[in-house]
Amino acid sequence: MTRAMKFIPIACIGWLSCSATALAKPTSEEVFRSFRENMSSEPSTVNLLPFVLAGVALIILLVVIGSRQKKIASPKAVHHAGKLLKEVARSAGIKPSEIKKLKSLAQQAGERQGSALQSPLTLLLCPSVLAATMRQGKEKR
Repeated sequence: MTRAMKFIPIACIGWLSCSATALAKPTSEEVFRSFRENMSSEPSTVNLLPFVLAGVALIILLVVIGSRQKKIASPKAVHHAGKLLKEVARSAGIKPSEIKKLKSLAQQAGERQGSALQSPLTLLLCPSVLAATMRQGKEKR
């Protein structure tokens, strides 16, 4: 015989002994006494406290994770033209001497066109403006 087969008769005997006491009908006095005891006892908030604390902890955890993801997702803004120029030049691999040349070229083009070019970034970001400015610079010489 396997272990499971040995366990079945023991489980049946235990179930039958428990069901015999469950079938016993309580008296009306026992029912009323039990009802009075349950109604007179105050509701216990101690049992509810761990669930409330767990809910608050979960909400705090979600807020912290949400704020952390916002900080990681957004890049730092550059609000200064000089810093922006350095950042673009660094990412494009442009040397500082080339940046100086672009600055002077943008200044000369701005003077000729009535300050249409205020930044060398315009020359970096728009190759057609750079080509036109270089052509105008060669024609003036």
